[in-house]
Amino acid sequence: MRHRVGNSFAVASGLLAVAARHSNNVAELVAVMRQRLHALAQVHSRTVTHPSGAEPEGTSLFELVNSIVEPFTGELSARLELPEVDICPAAITPISLLIFELATNAVKYGGLSASGKGISVHAERFDDRLLIRWEEACISTPACGDPSYAGFGTRMSQSAVSSSLGGTFTREFSPQGMTATIDLNWSSVTGT
Repeated sequence: MRHRVGNSFAVASGLLAVAARHSNNVAELVAVMRQRLHALAQVHSRTVTHPSGAEPEGTSLFELVNSIVEPFTGELSARLELPEVDICPAAITPISLLIFELATNAVKYGGLSASGKGISVHAERFDDRLLIRWEEACISTPACGDPSYAGFGTRMSQSAVSSSLGGTFTREFSPQGMTATIDLNWSSVTGT
């Protein structure tokens, strides 16, 4: 529990830093942060047992991705093409951390930045795998300039996907933007 609370504060701190860079005044910063923290709280509520003892309900892949991405998009587009997949409660936190990381970086450097042209997220099932592709339309290179460099967020994402979801996380940069490919074990995602 302590680790989960610590992660929540780390995510909130990251959201605050990104929002502060893109806000023109305090009122705008407060409005943006309120929206983002509300989205974070909604995601978190689907992963923990209710005080009444009711088990976590889980969520659909679309609801999860949309609730995280929507507060980041502003006036830019986010096209989501996601199948009807129910995410089990155990998979919500690692998928959420990954999507938050991608959305935060998209706002700072990529498809949701001032020079960006939006993002699209597609997912398909292939046998016992769920393949998610996150694509950003932007003139992009990694923040450090080296496509092979893996910063803390990338390493955290790779670790969460590998250890919790039986999968892999890779990024590819091109002059047109960045594509992240998330290949997940179906039963780790759905609990079936």
